[in-house]
Amino acid sequence: MDNMNNTELYGRVLTVNYAQPIRIKGGEQGWASQPIWADADTWFERQQQEEEMQRLQAEHQAVVRAAEAEERKKLTEEREGEVEEPEEKGDPMATAEAEVLAQNNTGS
Repeated sequence: MDNMNNTELYGRVLTVNYAQPIRIKGGEQGWASQPIWADADTWFERQQQEEEMQRLQAEHQAVVRAAEAEERKKLTEEREGEVEEPEEKGDPMATAEAEVLAQNNTGS
């Protein structure tokens, strides 16, 4: 190959280059050495993986929402079952606060 470049054959000068792969327009960089449909299988696999990830994320979110709802339900049940402890009778400030709270509850 090297000795054929710039040699004369029948009165003409030859220009010899190494063969390059055929470049096909398309692909991610704009030019590719493979046709567009060559990566169709990998594209399809990526699409399936993305769909699977979305499905798993939706399931996870549903489980988290159900757990949060269950936790809220438990908290409300605990709050409904709570009974306020009677305050000490010797503390005049606590007695005054209790009276104001009672008036606000009956007034609203």
